[in-house]
Amino acid sequence: MKNEKIAFAERFKELREENKWKKIEVAKLLNCSKSLITEYEQGKKLPRFEMLVKMRKIFRKPVEYIMGEINDTKEIIIYTEAPTVKPENKKKEGQ
Repeated sequence: MKNEKIAFAERFKELREENKWKKIEVAKLLNCSKSLITEYEQGKKLPRFEMLVKMRKIFRKPVEYIMGEINDTKEIIIYTEAPTVKPENKKKEGQ
């Protein structure tokens, strides 16, 4: 399995290139410096949560995909309701 910085770096660059955006254009969209974009693509830094939210919006992809954790957006499981948990049957003390 790839290092998380490398997985993110490769996916981030791939998404930028798919959109035919220059580094400076992505920097403007994310409201950051071009040097930060370079650091992301070189695997030197991982984005903070707030930056991931911005990336999700501009790339229109789930965070797990952007981070390189999954390779297909169909792998995302969306829960519409909280899973139900059955309470354990515990014997009362003294029984």
